[in-house]
Amino acid sequence: MTDPTADSPIRQERKDKAEQEWKDDPLKQYRKGRDVVITQERREDLAIDRFTKHLEESAEVSSGIGIRDVISDDIESFVDSVLDPDPDLSDTSVVDYLALLSKFYNVLVEENAIGSNPVRSVLEEEREKRDLEPPDRPYIPFENMVRFVGWLQTPRARAFHLNGLKHSTRIGECINIDLRCMNIAHPIFEEVIKEHDVTLDPRVIDKPDSIVIYAAFNQEDEIPNSDTPGVEESGEVRDTGNKRKEKNGSVLPVDSEFKTALVEWLLVRPPTYSLDIHPLFPGLTPAKEGTNQGNYQRWNHKNSRRALFRSSTIQDSLKNYGRQRALEECPDCQAPVTEHNPEHADRTGRRYECRSCGQTHWRSILWDHDLETPQKVTYHVFRHYFSDAHRANSSEIHQKTMVDAVRKHRLRGDKDSGDSDTEVYKKKQNQDWEIDIREPYLNAIYKFNLYDDEQLIPAVGEGWEQK
Repeated sequence: MTDPTADSPIRQERKDKAEQEWKDDPLKQYRKGRDVVITQERREDLAIDRFTKHLEESAEVSSGIGIRDVISDDIESFVDSVLDPDPDLSDTSVVDYLALLSKFYNVLVEENAIGSNPVRSVLEEEREKRDLEPPDRPYIPFENMVRFVGWLQTPRARAFHLNGLKHSTRIGECINIDLRCMNIAHPIFEEVIKEHDVTLDPRVIDKPDSIVIYAAFNQEDEIPNSDTPGVEESGEVRDTGNKRKEKNGSVLPVDSEFKTALVEWLLVRPPTYSLDIHPLFPGLTPAKEGTNQGNYQRWNHKNSRRALFRSSTIQDSLKNYGRQRALEECPDCQAPVTEHNPEHADRTGRRYECRSCGQTHWRSILWDHDLETPQKVTYHVFRHYFSDAHRANSSEIHQKTMVDAVRKHRLRGDKDSGDSDTEVYKKKQNQDWEIDIREPYLNAIYKFNLYDDEQLIPAVGEGWEQK
């Protein structure tokens, strides 16, 4: 029986021809199909022409690389050698160039002229590095973030969220942390790694109360591998990659509050004896056919986001927190409140105005499917929150600042864009990790008062040294 949805031979031939035209001359096809104002056309042409010239002339780009052969490394080379050195381009202009190139490559993807957009990841990184994320991120006063962290009920959620809030780690980087990446100065940790026969990564062996975040790698890469220090055995193919810019990974200090949360989690963390590589955050996978018990494997993006943010049935889901924090009465005088959610506001998010005393209150964290994206909270928001709180002139959130070299490069894992005259002094061999990384970090990191003093486990560098 003939498929009524199938294209006729003539129509299929035309589609194949159109696809081939896009592959043969993507620039011509792209410009032919544009329907934009002339100034926008000129901006697009300028961005594309400068990029194609870079591909033709740069010694960093292999000979013969064309528009359809480009990978993200070529985009980064374009930023580093063409856009950044241009004195007439501001940070905003650099990002605009990348956005125009990304738009161009999106069209090529749609027309099957290229498999994926090589600009997307670089554009995201440059927006973050230059602090040019849209200014309409959810506004969360510090006291409200304290309230949220205190609301978390389970050790897993506390440890996972504090990883983002304390270290500015991405959700994928957090998922990829293994037990071998940690060195926590506590008997519980020592017992767990002994039970699982874990050999610590050499980068943390002499740094008690620290965690190493693997250097950049791609989805489907095998980690640890021969490029990972101190590892000889085969690794594990990862569902998600890391975006760290620091070449050999980042060793991050652990403060007392995060350390306490990690020990709390290790006390109840399910064992993973059947695995060769032991994730810090394993999740239960469905039981195999013919068996009664599932297996504990590494969390992935999908199940971690559902459990932490989207589920209405999981206790610590932010969706449940958002519902609980929807104000019905004024916390100050208990009078009714009116909800205001203006389309254009300096601070996006739900705010409530008391009809009696006139006080304005902000709903602390929300995850509702009917909200616009800028009003949602994702794990990535914690990354921006960390930067906002510890940046100079951000005392509205947190009083203590963190030097850029530590906050941006060592903690966030962004590309080091330091002054070339002082570059030699920023190299790791010229640093003392304890003095140059741990000390400024511990002196500045915010506390959420999650534990009473008697519950708090002291961390190395916070008034206590390991004996």
